[in-house]
Amino acid sequence: AKPTAITGLVYNNELLEGVKDNEGYSVEDGFAIEADTHIAYVSLDSKQNYVWEDGTTSDLEIEYVIALRQIEVVIDDQEVTYGDDEATLTYTLSGDLAKGHEDEDVFEIVRVSGDNVGEYEISLSQLNDNYNITSNTATYTINKYEIKGISFEDKVVEYDGEAHKLEIEGTLPEGVEVTYTPANEYTEKGVYDIEVSFVDTTGNYIVPSNMEAKLEIYVSVKGISLNETSLRLDPTDSYTLV
Repeated sequence: AKPTAITGLVYNNELLEGVKDNEGYSVEDGFAIEADTHIAYVSLDSKQNYVWEDGTTSDLEIEYVIALRQIEVVIDDQEVTYGDDEATLTYTLSGDLAKGHEDEDVFEIVRVSGDNVGEYEISLSQLNDNYNITSNTATYTINKYEIKGISFEDKVVEYDGEAHKLEIEGTLPEGVEVTYTPANEYTEKGVYDIEVSFVDTTGNYIVPSNMEAKLEIYVSVKGISLNETSLRLDPTDSYTLV
């Protein structure tokens, strides 16, 4: 009988027989490794002594197929906060890999690059063409970092002819700007209500809410006590001690 192709072959990273050799004929290229359609060349050992069952003696070309190995990879979503270390890209693999293969021989999980707040696609990059890989895309989310530990406190100072101001306490990251309203630098005696506001110019932070505090500049006359408290006088007025 004429030889025929072996069916049901699936890539396994090893030589697979596509057409069996047998007595009376020889097979060339009857083994292959890669997933593809292959051709085996078959010839009678002696065309004087052997014929095919149909009475012919011609050489044969027989196609056989090694199918792609099927696997499925489900990629997980990831979520981090701006400034965190890069999250590990995780997934679940279903199906068996070919002989001797590890995951990294077959595919890798990659994401669109970017370090700022936003959403970035995670996907599979196939490294071995002998597989048919079913996979999804996932989302890598970078959330805004909430700034904490910032305070804005009242301050009382004695008039000395120099400018005085209130300042926030705590450290702001680069790209966060501070505005003091109506101003933040005063010289004359008085009580000043100051509001501080924060603006993120990067889009990566949740800034603190506006804060309010008072700056008081007073004048003290030394040597005079009233209930053990220094008098606070207007430096623009005249005073006579009696």
